[in-house]
Amino acid sequence: MPQCVCCNREPTLGEMLEEPIIQLIMARDGVARPAVENLMDKVAISRTGVERQSADCGCASCRH
Repeated sequence: MPQCVCCNREPTLGEMLEEPIIQLIMARDGVARPAVENLMDKVAISRTGVERQSADCGCASCRH
């Protein structure tokens, strides 16, 4: 999982769901990526009232 070494940011949900081990566990459990993303969107909206926004850290080194 790539991580920004300059700002030490947390990985995004998308980055975590791209990990091969996570994909294997989800496949074994019969969980689809859209289901996880929809659940996280619902949780975020219920907690903040705002739809999910980009998790880009915005530091100068991350802007390619």
